[in-house]
Amino acid sequence: MGPTGSGKSILLETIAGFYKPQKGQIILEGLDITELPLERGGISVVYQDYVLSPHMSVYDNIVMD
Repeated sequence: MGPTGSGKSILLETIAGFYKPQKGQIILEGLDITELPLERGGISVVYQDYVLSPHMSVYDNIVMD
């Protein structure tokens, strides 16, 4: 929780692997996941407001290929 623009979403997106931190490491259960590809990190983000691609099916919006 925090004010708009305080970095909440960026922090979660960085932990999930959308971004690489400029410094430091991301450690999950004792493992450094900082350099893992997004699909191998095992972390997802569900946004409060839906962010779906209306041109895609429900399946395609959910599944990562």
